[in-house]
Amino acid sequence: MAVQGPTGITALDRLRDRLTETESRCPECGSDAAEWRCETDGGRVRYQRTCPSCNAVASRTLRLRE
Repeated sequence: MAVQGPTGITALDRLRDRLTETESRCPECGSDAAEWRCETDGGRVRYQRTCPSCNAVASRTLRLRE
């Protein structure tokens, strides 16, 4: 979903990287193997990850303003 611009990274990529840095461990089992995925419908941006060890799901949703 991410489109690279002249700097090589978008704001959505930077936020995903920030989530990876600050919320890297699964709160259920402590694994840090899951990666955040991003999808948007134009009005909202949803980041989600599923732990490969215990299948716990974490998500963050941001609403965009016009």
